[in-house]
Amino acid sequence: MRMANIMPLFKKGKRSQVENYRPDSLMSQICKIVKYVLRGELISHLDKYNLTKDSQHRFRKGYSSVSNLLTFLEMVTACIEGKMPNNTIYLDLAKAFDKIPLLHE
Repeated sequence: MRMANIMPLFKKGKRSQVENYRPDSLMSQICKIVKYVLRGELISHLDKYNLTKDSQHRFRKGYSSVSNLLTFLEMVTACIEGKMPNNTIYLDLAKAFDKIPLLHE
């Protein structure tokens, strides 16, 4: 259950360039079912005992990346209006996590 076949899936652009592919994991059906059930149980436990921070938006019902951005915007706006200092770092991790490792001979 810990093994999966990784297959490159085409995203966009020229098919001859490696960066235009993303890795996809091909798992057995039983692994997908177990993963789905465990994920549901884990999220249910976290919600039941309030173990997630309010700033956590991923995997929570009624929250999304849009709600995360709106919360962030409200926080920055409050800092600006209150003339409080605000440091922000923007990171684009898409390139870091969207790579297919090249196999060397």
